[in-house]
Amino acid sequence: MRPTTLLRHFAASLGLLAGMGGANSVLAAEPGTHIRDLVPKAALVGQGRFTYFGFHVYDGMLFAPEGRVVADQPFALELTYARDLKGLKIAERSIDEIAGLGVGSEAERSAWLPLLTKIFPDVRENDRITGVWAGARAVFFHNGRPAGEITDAKLARAFFAIWLDARTSAPAFRKKLLGLDK
Repeated sequence: MRPTTLLRHFAASLGLLAGMGGANSVLAAEPGTHIRDLVPKAALVGQGRFTYFGFHVYDGMLFAPEGRVVADQPFALELTYARDLKGLKIAERSIDEIAGLGVGSEAERSAWLPLLTKIFPDVRENDRITGVWAGARAVFFHNGRPAGEITDAKLARAFFAIWLDARTSAPAFRKKLLGLDK
């Protein structure tokens, strides 16, 4: 898929939310300092639980300015892991999901895997990985501490598309993150 097409899909997914917002939270979720520093007026958009074949993998929260996702504005996706996972497995699964969206050539995805592997640490139960969309780049944190950055705009968009694109493999989780499950 061409980068402009992916950006249109991504922006369309986010654009549907312009003017929508508000938290659908069961818990009062406050963004950490690492989120507030990069996402002005960060507030919860939505949250949900991701399971895989019945196993709880992580809980996710999406934060955006004033709780509204708007194309070209920063946002943060925070995943709190429910189990121990190897960073390599997280990176490989991310690449598999990106491939499922039809983004990037095989050569591009092969080049992206080592970049993601450097960013994603092994996680333990209750560890948090936060990705912040900041323009055409993504900034990552592990438990609130800097973990790395993606400066390749195509990879940064593709990474967040795993959860936020309408073609995601987890549509129910996407709806919860985007606050559309009300």
